[in-house]
Amino acid sequence: MEREDATVHGNLRNASHVSTVEGLTQNWQRWSNDHSEYQKHNPFSNNKTMTVHFQKGQEGYGRPREGSETERRGRDAHSHVGKEVQELCLIIQSVGERREDGATVVEFGKLFERY
Repeated sequence: MEREDATVHGNLRNASHVSTVEGLTQNWQRWSNDHSEYQKHNPFSNNKTMTVHFQKGQEGYGRPREGSETERRGRDAHSHVGKEVQELCLIIQSVGERREDGATVVEFGKLFERY
């Protein structure tokens, strides 16, 4: 009876080991496939089979791939720069001098000290 239990337990241990290795193999293969797909769109990779070629003037030309981290970072940067420009305009209006033509001007040194 003990021998039978040891064999059963041995098989269970073996089975869990195989499933763990199987899981690792599947995860690795999934990562590999995803990375290969990503590299197809990477102009700096050695993969010469880039699938997307936009011509100047086409929609998407000079833009990052939709849903990519680059696209997200670009949106975040655009938002940040927009806020900085608004702040700069407010500072120019507050420290600058209004001319007769309605434009507000400020010397760079004065702006530099304030901003």
